[in-house]
Amino acid sequence: MWTRTWKKLLALSPIAGYSASMAILVLIAVTLGVIEQLRFGHNYVDSIMPYGNRLFDVAGYLAFACIAVHLALQITLTWRYRLITTLVVIAFYVSSYCLLSFQGKYHASRSGQHRWESVGLAAVDQNLWHAKGVFWQPFRNVYGKDSFQATSLGYFFSPLIILDRAFVHRTINLFDADH
Repeated sequence: MWTRTWKKLLALSPIAGYSASMAILVLIAVTLGVIEQLRFGHNYVDSIMPYGNRLFDVAGYLAFACIAVHLALQITLTWRYRLITTLVVIAFYVSSYCLLSFQGKYHASRSGQHRWESVGLAAVDQNLWHAKGVFWQPFRNVYGKDSFQATSLGYFFSPLIILDRAFVHRTINLFDADH
């Protein structure tokens, strides 16, 4: 049934099929994020690794799916609609992160750069800004290799997280002498 409806929309107008596909994916992703906040939001208030639950990850995978659908359906659109839809996707991406960041807060975090007895468990050594529902942080593992700890939404928003932490919500190093 859904495939027939989608094919009819695409046959009528490529932009209608594109819009319907994107609207469905975004609506499902946002709904899952809201459900997760209502179910477990109180658990994330002071967590070291906030927002690590399944529905947030599914919402993140759907966010990546939106980008894949956007790119795949670009071939069906005229140049004008390609430009318009790309600008709308970018605007939605940035504005949705801004909304989540506006509701975020600092959380105690482990960078992996300070360890108990130099080789043990990572110590809590920084306060790191997390947008609401989004977790992404750089981490140095016990072998000294730099990596990232993140949810799928964290990976999705990572370019904006890097900019946010560089210019707006700077990381607070707890072992810094100036602190």
